[in-house]
Amino acid sequence: MKYVTALLSLSLFVACFPSSARAQTSTIVLVQRANKDAGTATSATLAFNSNNTVGNWIGVCVRAGHSGQIFTVTDSRGNTYRRAAQYNVTVDTPNGHTLGIFYAENVAGGANAITVSDTISGTMRIAIVEYSGVAPTNSLDVFAMAQGNGVSPDSGNTTATSSGDLLLGAISSAYSASFTAGNGFAIEGSVPAAPNTKLIAEDRIQTAAGTVSAGAILGAPDSWGVVMAAFKAGNAGGGSPPNITSLNPTSGVIGTSVTISGANFGATQGASTVKFNGVTATPANWGATTIVAPVPAGVSTGNVVVTVGGVASNGVSFTVQPDTTPPVVTIMAPANNAAVSATITLTATATDPDSAVSFVQFLVDGTNTGARLTSAPYSVSLDTTTLSNGVHTLTAVAQDPAANQSTSTAVTITVSNSAGAGATGPLRALASNPHYFTDGTGKAILLTGSHTWDTFQDMDQSSTPAAFDFTAYVNFLKSHGHNVTILWRKDLPTYCNWGAGGTWHVKQFPWMRTGGSSGTQVASDGLPAFDLTQMDQTYFDRLRARVMQLQQNGIYAVVQLFDGLGLLNNRCSNDGYPFTGANNVNGVDDGGGTNSMTMGSPNTITNYQDAFVQKVIDTVNDQPNVLWEISEEAPAASTWWQAHMISLIHTYEASKPLNIQLAFPISLGRQTPSSLTAMRIGWRLGRGFRPRAVAAPGRRLAK
Repeated sequence: MKYVTALLSLSLFVACFPSSARAQTSTIVLVQRANKDAGTATSATLAFNSNNTVGNWIGVCVRAGHSGQIFTVTDSRGNTYRRAAQYNVTVDTPNGHTLGIFYAENVAGGANAITVSDTISGTMRIAIVEYSGVAPTNSLDVFAMAQGNGVSPDSGNTTATSSGDLLLGAISSAYSASFTAGNGFAIEGSVPAAPNTKLIAEDRIQTAAGTVSAGAILGAPDSWGVVMAAFKAGNAGGGSPPNITSLNPTSGVIGTSVTISGANFGATQGASTVKFNGVTATPANWGATTIVAPVPAGVSTGNVVVTVGGVASNGVSFTVQPDTTPPVVTIMAPANNAAVSATITLTATATDPDSAVSFVQFLVDGTNTGARLTSAPYSVSLDTTTLSNGVHTLTAVAQDPAANQSTSTAVTITVSNSAGAGATGPLRALASNPHYFTDGTGKAILLTGSHTWDTFQDMDQSSTPAAFDFTAYVNFLKSHGHNVTILWRKDLPTYCNWGAGGTWHVKQFPWMRTGGSSGTQVASDGLPAFDLTQMDQTYFDRLRARVMQLQQNGIYAVVQLFDGLGLLNNRCSNDGYPFTGANNVNGVDDGGGTNSMTMGSPNTITNYQDAFVQKVIDTVNDQPNVLWEISEEAPAASTWWQAHMISLIHTYEASKPLNIQLAFPISLGRQTPSSLTAMRIGWRLGRGFRPRAVAAPGRRLAK
């Protein structure tokens, strides 16, 4: 029994994979594939190993263990699937089985998982495949299908209307069998794996229009079914290729906006491209007859070409003119020789006579401040409390697409943040009464203060925590006569079941959230994964700014380095903890729980922790109001880890301007005074923020 047609949509299960030996004239190329033996099921999901590419073509192939199935195919990218071919193989008695192939054209890009559902419980086997070069619309050309008994499955003939078609053959047997591919085909998938195969997928590229079919040889006689479908290559089957009629302008410098007029560009860009002399441009606008794109960097004079569905247009010459003129950038505020304090706004203008401005970057005393600004208005905020009182120089740098740069005329400002003498130090034991600190002047200093949870990292119960008003908080401390606070550090991006109520989200972490080289690796909290090799400078800039602001207001800062309490009580499957599994792109995995603090010897995690601690010391060691706290309530089994961190700080600070006192909260492991002395602890904290004395070598520090 054989069926042949040219346009009917149907569905077939086949691991549709391309032959390794293909005609060079085809534009169709395999990108990736995956398959799954789902066992007995009415629904199964299978993900691609890599991201799909925008504009490619996906085939979904299924064999279900009962005839008469109705298939539904969806995916996580929202692509639309059509039936290519479907056949009820009834010679496989008593229940038969169903073969089907579905396909999606011009697909969305990104990570993708495909779900196949059917209506009758039975075995389900799935294969998915992604190709480039298949026609983005109306890709199905023809199909043929048949069933029978014996050793020579054959789809029967049909006639392909286009050259370069992709032929997909799905061949099934009732029982496990060995298969040999048909003439000119190559077996690309076996499900299940040989020697228990009941389905093979074979393919080839049909170099010319004409008669086509698919077949195979079985190792022993059996009941069989065959479905073969042909799919057209990009722009095959009579569609018109893209055509450029004019460019406006026909010459210009790098960055010049060029309008490309013509036909058959497609309503949306998808996987289509515009290239200037072989260099890909990034269009600002795309339409069926008009494309607007800037001249890309690094290009020279040559043809502009539009490629749609793998088919290139005619080339039209564009002359690239040299651009040697830099932008003109001027700082508009603050005024030259202005006296400033607190937070001010830096504002600049930037223009270029023959191209766009790529970015403006502000600098304070020759060091970048704020992010690069890629569009007007060009302005950033500057917290002058992060600068020393005195004269500072502001400049701005502007760059155009040809990498021409210019620097503004310098503007001089005088910073004058008056907050009294500020907090002095570093603190150490008062010789006459070591229950008190002193700053070295001989006076006793009693630390009395308060804190709240988000003094350093912004946090609340929304996914985008609101910024904490730190200046208002400092004013509150001053108005109540407090002279110390804690800059809290939370280790978990998401805090679950916190005593403060529900789930809390935390911003500002020491490491960049890059998502890896592809930018697509996602941590368990739904945000890009951390790269533990890349520190986030904004985290450390914030730390320095807040320590300095406290110092200028006479307040000592307890800088908390780690947060054991969260690891003990608030971990969950979506906490995003940087040292756990897929939450980082570096292959580091603490195994969950408190393992990042309970190791007994140095390992990869301590290496990253050490680098972080050293960066913190580099950031604020010169500030006299700093006190270190290793961790908030670290686990009892963290004695080795805490001793390691204490030793690291002492060793690293040996060559630094200040040697800052270390705190050890007493709830962490219930350490004895002798063990604390051995660790060289300067002071300790109990619950309720009560400083307690600890004997250190040759001295006692603190209440």
